[in-house]
Amino acid sequence: DGNSFLVNLGINTGSICNNEAISITVSDDYNNTARDNSSPVGTPDIGAFEIPRGTAAGTWIGVIDTDWNKAGNWDDNTIPNSSTNVYIVRGHKTLTGITDMPVISSATAYSRNLNLQMPYTSVIVNGTGIIKVAGAIKNNGNFDLIAGTLELNGIAGTQIIAGSKFKNSSIKNLVINNNVDLLNESLPVSPENDTLNITGSVTFAGNNRSFRTWSAAAPTL
Repeated sequence: DGNSFLVNLGINTGSICNNEAISITVSDDYNNTARDNSSPVGTPDIGAFEIPRGTAAGTWIGVIDTDWNKAGNWDDNTIPNSSTNVYIVRGHKTLTGITDMPVISSATAYSRNLNLQMPYTSVIVNGTGIIKVAGAIKNNGNFDLIAGTLELNGIAGTQIIAGSKFKNSSIKNLVINNNVDLLNESLPVSPENDTLNITGSVTFAGNNRSFRTWSAAAPTL
């Protein structure tokens, strides 16, 4: 109707949102913006930048960027190693609407069991990036190794993979550093009829390593 209104969203002194008993003890927010930690109460930037951090080891939150090897992208502020079970559950949605999921382009990433738990989750490996997985792979999202390298390096028992675990059933380079079976896990009685396309190379990284396929499950090289 052409009228305009001024809405005052100020916080009154003494309200629950301006409690002078609060002491801000964290110096920077997740994107390294310094907070005002003056006593008795600071004036941090509020809203989406104030994201609580948990203590769940191996849980991706991606609050800085897409770098797997940046500690701040993990819930417990610790980069996973070969004994860490990794859970790609969610990512931080940026101001441009892009959700920060891990991308491994020029470094090595480590995981024990790797779990992509939701359809919108992803891990992308490309360039000279390598992901080394010592356990099982559970993928309900997008595990993209079309231009990347996967090393299977478990130390206990045979590792099982299936072409269906990977985007377009494809891996560029596969490094076998354990005994590995290729089979269709959705058919436990008849595990054949799974396809894995390896477009680059297969490398055996140690002695007494095996890559066993089941009948029609032979990989295409």
